[in-house]
Amino acid sequence: MWHDSARHELCSLEAESFRMLQGFLGARDKLVDAVSDIATRPSISDELLRSIRTLAGAPDEILREDPERLSRINVFYPSNNLIYSYVLYVLVPSLYTDTITIRPSSRVRRETARVHEILSPYAAGEVRLWECSQREFVDDSASVDLVVFTGTASNAASVRAALCPGPKVLTFASSPTPFVIGPEADVESAARALVAARLFNGGQDCLCPDAVFVHTEVREDLLACLRTMLDRRRSLDSATSWRMVDGVVYEDALESACSFIELNRDAVVYGGKCDVDARMIEPTVLMFDWEPDFTPVEMFAPVFCLVEYEDPAQVRTWLNRPDQQRQGSYVSVFGEPQLIDRRIGTIVVVPEAAPLDVEDGNRPFGGYGVEAGAVQCGDEVLGRPLLISAEAARGGRR
Repeated sequence: MWHDSARHELCSLEAESFRMLQGFLGARDKLVDAVSDIATRPSISDELLRSIRTLAGAPDEILREDPERLSRINVFYPSNNLIYSYVLYVLVPSLYTDTITIRPSSRVRRETARVHEILSPYAAGEVRLWECSQREFVDDSASVDLVVFTGTASNAASVRAALCPGPKVLTFASSPTPFVIGPEADVESAARALVAARLFNGGQDCLCPDAVFVHTEVREDLLACLRTMLDRRRSLDSATSWRMVDGVVYEDALESACSFIELNRDAVVYGGKCDVDARMIEPTVLMFDWEPDFTPVEMFAPVFCLVEYEDPAQVRTWLNRPDQQRQGSYVSVFGEPQLIDRRIGTIVVVPEAAPLDVEDGNRPFGGYGVEAGAVQCGDEVLGRPLLISAEAARGGRR
């Protein structure tokens, strides 16, 4: 039989989580308005639903992971998924943390402040938003219990170095998250998953696949499916406010994607139009021959980079390249029986689905590449799937 104190703690946790969830549900319309300038309506809806699931699962998560009570967490806040990130990095951790301080990305300072204004009243502890330089925030972070960094791998390494051997540091950075579509794939199903993943928030998300390896035997079938689906998507987007593809938000992302398309104009097999003034890039498909040294370019735009392969050993060798292992997160595999391992080095294999399809806000997420997701404990850096409550667990998990 549980002690009265344990029973009281559980009841308190459930009550606080339910209060958060009620507040979040009542704030949905305000949240949509807060981020509508930087996110598509379907992606906002996705964020809301993921947030609701995660808040509902918070009591079970905390009972399972049993995190220590923390005094302070500092969060280098991301520039996308602002609503869901507030749930992951602020609301749920506030159930076991006294004070959480977030530093907004300069790209979305206004939108982050608005989300904070709407949701901070429902946190279980104190939440502060501090608009300061990265240097100031790093200096302040030296005295906290845990730091969450979201951004580029190079900036993550700099922050870790500056804070070593201080607080535990969790770093979340991007990864290519490629698709592999093999000879035994249900091509229509794979194409549907690919379009949904690549066009999530109009292509402006870190989990959008930067590369698609397609087997020679299904290349033409896949291209035909993509043309049909993207034509249909274009028609739907022109007739509704729930557009999957809208303007490219960031100036540098717009310029980078337009330059890439123009530089590889000969490889374009669908789309390719860029309107810089309107900040629009139409969904574009490029088809490349196999190159062992192919390095995908991360683009926050609706651009599909397909690479043809003949032998799955080519893809396995590519995934095992040192640079890909450092960035290892997920690879989605459709109909390629030679790549059905649970992991390929640091890269977690997702069979017949995209990473967003299997993401669970109450469970560790990611792969084992130190440049994609890692935790610094003292002077040791370990790449592994991350969940804040798991890293704050009693017993000092390393």
